[in-house]
Amino acid sequence: MARRIDNTALRAINTTMTRRGISQRDLAEETLIPLSTLHRRLVGASPLTIDEFISICMALDINAGRLMQALAAEQRTAMGQAS
Repeated sequence: MARRIDNTALRAINTTMTRRGISQRDLAEETLIPLSTLHRRLVGASPLTIDEFISICMALDINAGRLMQALAAEQRTAMGQAS
């Protein structure tokens, strides 16, 4: 069973794409993820798999491990503020 990536990671991916001027079509071509599938993943309509996440990070030249660490730290901070 594939593990899934949460919405925080999706926001980071979408933000990176926007800052760099990369379209979903460009990313779909680079990752070989069909455009309609990629769109559903990036808007959160269907879950992004770990394999897709890694492929996207490679295409965007993002260190997947560092991104996940940053997201985990952000979530810990948010949980601490919610207490």
